[in-house]
Parts: sequence; structure tokens; C-alpha cells
Amino acid sequence: MARALEAKENPAIVEMKRDSEARGEALGHARSLLTILDERGLSLSDATRARILATSDSETLVRWLRKAITASSINDVLGGD
Repeated sequence: MARALEAKENPAIVEMKRDSEARGEALGHARSLLTILDERGLSLSDATRARILATSDSETLVRWLRKAITASSINDVLGGD
């Protein structure tokens, strides 16, 4: 049924699909960021880890990913946000 509605470009189904894809993209960025921070030995509190995983804005997560490459502390990554 959902596929039939999607095929007919039902606005509600199209929006749900778009939102789901955006959440999946953000979660992928968040997991990548956590991996980089872990590999670089930057320690995170549970609250910071939760904050990263709860962030749904991909642009913010990509900005943090870029900072994480050279950051010497977690504050260097998340500091201005």
C-alpha cells in the first residue's frame, strides 16, 4: 500500500520518506564523528555523546566532522555551536 502511495507521489508519503532519509543521513554523520573522535583519543562525556547523536542537522554534523580532523579537544569541535 505504501509503495502504491509513493508511486503516486502522495505528499504525505514523499515527506515521510524525505524525513526518514534525512534522519538516516544525520545518524551516519554522527556515527562517523564519534568514530573519528574515538580514534583521535578525544574523550567524550555521555552528555556530549548524546548531544552528537541527537543532532539532526547534517550541515552542523559535517562542520563538526571537519573540525574533528585537526581538533585537540572536544571543545575545539563543538565549541562555537
